Amino acid sequence: MRTIKLMPKANEDLEGIWYYSYHHFGEPQADRYVEHLSDVLQILSNNNIGTPRPELGEGIFVLPLNAT
Repeated sequence: MRTIKLMPKANEDLEGIWYYSYHHFGEPQADRYVEHLSDVLQILSNNNIGTPRPELGEGIFVLPLNAT
């Protein structure tokens, strides 16, 4: 299993996503949404799935995420 290291800005973004979701949809939904994002990041890091984005760096892949 690869380790995911988020940049400080990415951590700030996740916190902002949680707070926005909390204020608009409640704590359970905010928790589920951020957990889903974390799960997708782990899947991406372990499987190299998604679309390669070499312009962002070697070994970088992107995968669109639908909010549920």
